[in-house]
Amino acid sequence: MNLRLAVAVVLGMSVVGCGPKQEALKFGVVISTTGGYGALGGERTQGVQLAVEEINKAGGVLGKTLEFVAKDDGTTRDRAKQVAQEFVDAGIQVIIGPSFSGGSLEALTVTGPAKVLQMSGSATSPALTTAMDQGMFFRTCAPDTAQAAVLAKKANERMFRRVAMITDQGDGQAYSEGIANEFKKAFEALNMANRVVAQTSFASGKTTYKPELDALFAANANLDAVLVPLYSAQSAVVIATYQRNLASYPANVTWMLTDSSAEQDFVDSVGAAGGTFNNVNHFGTGPGGSAANYAGFADRFKTKFNKAPEETGRGPMLITRPDRPRGAAGQA
Repeated sequence: MNLRLAVAVVLGMSVVGCGPKQEALKFGVVISTTGGYGALGGERTQGVQLAVEEINKAGGVLGKTLEFVAKDDGTTRDRAKQVAQEFVDAGIQVIIGPSFSGGSLEALTVTGPAKVLQMSGSATSPALTTAMDQGMFFRTCAPDTAQAAVLAKKANERMFRRVAMITDQGDGQAYSEGIANEFKKAFEALNMANRVVAQTSFASGKTTYKPELDALFAANANLDAVLVPLYSAQSAVVIATYQRNLASYPANVTWMLTDSSAEQDFVDSVGAAGGTFNNVNHFGTGPGGSAANYAGFADRFKTKFNKAPEETGRGPMLITRPDRPRGAAGQA
């Protein structure tokens, strides 16, 4: 959770030029509270709320208090662009968000030309590094080149040689394809025997992916692993479909997950879709951070909202569990 940093940095940068009659500095927050990336939207909004309260209590920014307006983008690119336009039209000079990469790229088509500062704490697509942002986009998280490298290294260490990848056709496309492309480059560079043998894209919003998984496994024998860089709602249905139909699929395949599936909501969603996630071979990356200032903020978040934040920063951290021995059969 880098929201306090984001709030402080963007408001500190944007205060220059504010008129003397301005009572408060107002900024917009484009947040996903619904849709495929919406599970943590409420928590992230609470993070902004706490950061603003703490900054104001400490005297604000150059003596001015902060105010924010948050709007849901539904984890859709069109809505993210629309909300960004609404903020620009309202005279907002600073926007935090959107939360997801595709939304951030769309919002940049509005904020860049308008010279409105935009910062995201969780939009990780490498495409944002080279986007035409007019110098107005910043982020407080590592791009997906980092977690793709971690995944590739761990896959190689486990002697995975044949890997398939599932990406998203919809609003999560920038995120999923960014990781997939970087993983393929890193994985195949580590060993001449390493191969990404298939990359297929799934439509989001479905309740089963059995036809898609049937086709994937039928066309690709002896897979060691499948990389699933999808938002949690979609990846949960993929995993649940696999688990429900295991008699038709290889039981010893390992599922490689990414930071968007590193929260309890993902595990709950697998269960809601009829699966049992903890019995599936898997490992993955998740957001991780150990900075003292984050730890203190997390403690204060827990005190204020009576729960610990699920997110723990935005650097790549390996999350794993013991897999069954290679070649083992049975329920997964």
